[in-house]
Amino acid sequence: MDFYAKAEQLRDKDFKQIVGVEKATFDAMIKILKKAYERKPKK
Repeated sequence: MDFYAKAEQLRDKDFKQIVGVEKATFDAMIKILKKAYERKPKK
């Protein structure tokens, strides 16, 4: 199980303590990164 999957199972308080941001903020960051990686040209 990767870090992201384990982090999703944590309670909100534990998630923020370990990751440093709230789950909603983290999910928004992941969504933005996924879009950016989709637009990145493949080699």
